[in-house]
Amino acid sequence: MSEPEYLMNQKKINGRLCQVDWNLISALREVVAALKASGTSGEHIQKADHLIELADKISKTVAIPDPPGCSPRDRTAAPDAS
Repeated sequence: MSEPEYLMNQKKINGRLCQVDWNLISALREVVAALKASGTSGEHIQKADHLIELADKISKTVAIPDPPGCSPRDRTAAPDAS
């Protein structure tokens, strides 16, 4: 595999991994919101909120400064689908 092919493949992988992170973080936030709406509260909810925020913070620093294939600052950008 040539270096340009390797870099293109890495770009696709990075973009898809960023999207997975962002979607899982969003899904977890929805689950916690649903639990809170149903009246659930307490230490477990607080811990979940904390861990979700920690994951989000770490996700923003993946492959800093700018990982090829995604921008941690632009979560609306879809990765290359090819």
